[in-house]
Amino acid sequence: MHTARLSHRPELLRVSRAQPSGPKRLSAIRRELGTGQSTCQFGRRALHLMAFVAVITLCAATLTGCPNDPSQSTCKEDPCPWGMSCDDASEQCRAPNRVKARSISSRPAIVTNADGVVYVSAYDTEGRDLVLGVWDRVDGRLNYQTVDSNRDVGLYSAIDLYSDGRPAIAYRDSSLARLMFAYMDEGGQWRTEVIDDTADVGVDLDLTIDSEDVPHVSYRDRTYQVLRYALRSQEIWRFDFVDTGADPPSQIPVEEACPEEQRSRVNRGVGYQSHLVVSGATPVVSYYDADCGTLRLARKSGGSWVLRVIDGASDPLPSQNPGTRVGHYNDIAIDAKGDPVVAFFDGGEGTLKIARSLDGVPLIELIDDGRRRDETGERKIIVGQFPSIAFDTDGSAVISHINGATLGLLLSTRSPTGWKTSSLDIEPGVIATALAIGSDGTRHVVTQEIGGEHTLVRLDHISRN
Repeated sequence: MHTARLSHRPELLRVSRAQPSGPKRLSAIRRELGTGQSTCQFGRRALHLMAFVAVITLCAATLTGCPNDPSQSTCKEDPCPWGMSCDDASEQCRAPNRVKARSISSRPAIVTNADGVVYVSAYDTEGRDLVLGVWDRVDGRLNYQTVDSNRDVGLYSAIDLYSDGRPAIAYRDSSLARLMFAYMDEGGQWRTEVIDDTADVGVDLDLTIDSEDVPHVSYRDRTYQVLRYALRSQEIWRFDFVDTGADPPSQIPVEEACPEEQRSRVNRGVGYQSHLVVSGATPVVSYYDADCGTLRLARKSGGSWVLRVIDGASDPLPSQNPGTRVGHYNDIAIDAKGDPVVAFFDGGEGTLKIARSLDGVPLIELIDDGRRRDETGERKIIVGQFPSIAFDTDGSAVISHINGATLGLLLSTRSPTGWKTSSLDIEPGVIATALAIGSDGTRHVVTQEIGGEHTLVRLDHISRN
């Protein structure tokens, strides 16, 4: 989902070690972001030596205050968002904390509502449950509630909101290898249903709810190594095969088709890292073709899917191990004109790029080439892994991604002179990101980290300025 996030969505890890705090840490963040604005810290890390990992939350904000400042309004004046309730003592909307602090991880996804409330879907690795994290403005942290605890559920989750703000999540039931859907009903209770159980499905998925409140899901079928799509219409899920890897001329230009010999040699299929948006009434999916090492785009046209190769396949084919790996990490969002824009990692070059469509022809733009200059000279690092793209209220694109050398968090933004990448090197190391932008321009970035025996989800708030 990309209305205000992660879409999509979202994929990451790293090693835990002590991290600077207090004024020293805050000064470092201001320096990395290149801003003279004040910074406020919303949270703290609590790490139990044997069992617990808590969410770390850090917020960089303007002098007017941090996002969701509790002094701005009370729940006596305004109703609380979904997933929260009014606390009589503080007169603030509070997110219930029903899941004790432990390992919350596995490719978290993020979305914000119109009021700037942040929702994160994630996987509780100890309980093996699907959980929802809601930003609590009083506690200054994500508080978690269990969405589904029936068997081993919650991997590969994606989250979006209905028009009234109710959250919905698509996710995998690993115990039964099926694709699931959970949504909050109008009474505030979670309901779950099976989307697809016809094969080993529910990985590399994404969820988008369109303007008519219709949920759309893209996902990979591991049994047949294909990309599939589901749409919920009148409470019934309807299925479609997006890309089977057959590449008929009626679906993809002959010159862009992956040779049959190449598919036979690699035999990994298509549909990896799928990300989904709905442009107008048209679903559009970006994804990775593992056989040819290319980034593809699928667009529903009438009753069929039209496929295009966005980038990749520059190496001679066939090859047992395609060297390009273009688009193995990607994300997609809708720009101010209503057109899909894909951010992706070029594995051959170790760079971050975006792709737009110009009269049906992909237009590729280099965002970050990974070249860094300091007092020791120039060096090349790998950038662009696990990208997450979102558009600000002024129409400019923002992309979060990973510094492959330090496993630090990078943020690329468009400036009047071109693209600029800022480093927010948060210890110990990031392995996945998801981005959402609030109505006030605040960048909410959720990351997955690893530390010893534990993994954790971290949420950072970064002001636009």
